[in-house]
Amino acid sequence: MRFVSSVLAACVAASLSGAASASVVAEVEGNDSLATAQNLDGYFTVGSDPNVTNAATTPYVSVISGPGGSNYDYYSFTVATAGSYGIFDIDFGMNDFDPWLTVFDAAGNLLTTQDDLGYTDPGSIHRYDPYLDYTFATAGQYFVRVGSYPSNSAATGDYQLNVSLQSPAVPAVPEPSTWGMMLLGFGAAGYALRRRPVHKLARA
Repeated sequence: MRFVSSVLAACVAASLSGAASASVVAEVEGNDSLATAQNLDGYFTVGSDPNVTNAATTPYVSVISGPGGSNYDYYSFTVATAGSYGIFDIDFGMNDFDPWLTVFDAAGNLLTTQDDLGYTDPGSIHRYDPYLDYTFATAGQYFVRVGSYPSNSAATGDYQLNVSLQSPAVPAVPEPSTWGMMLLGFGAAGYALRRRPVHKLARA
């Protein structure tokens, strides 16, 4: 029984450590319009990252983009609670390209946009990297678009996009590796239980 308890304790510890590290996802190409935006729901979690504002308390996800092209990059997310705020931040955009961020509602209406303000970023920055926050009046689906200076044009380059949401629609989930460790641990616990000898009652 001690072995089973140790395995279960290890699984719980692995789950907690997984939830403490933020999700990092790769950009999926083809996300060049509102209709084909890459969805970020389900990837938000808290963690420790010097490049992200309030990383330990505000759920966030980081998107890594590869070499740029001639299109905008769109990402969608869902806000669960009216009055929640979001923070949108580009790191490592300059000197590859001068990025520009824009946030839209579900109908495609422009809510806020920012070209620079990288100097307010707590982590790896360039003053031409955009950084903006926004308070969402209603719950629902929203979009953030990555473009380029000048004139918020479509060409993009390499970057890391950090999206933080005070109230994302999907709660933080363990990383896939954490789920794997948990399943392995529960499997080992089950095997150990099956292998336990059955103690016969002592004769009177």
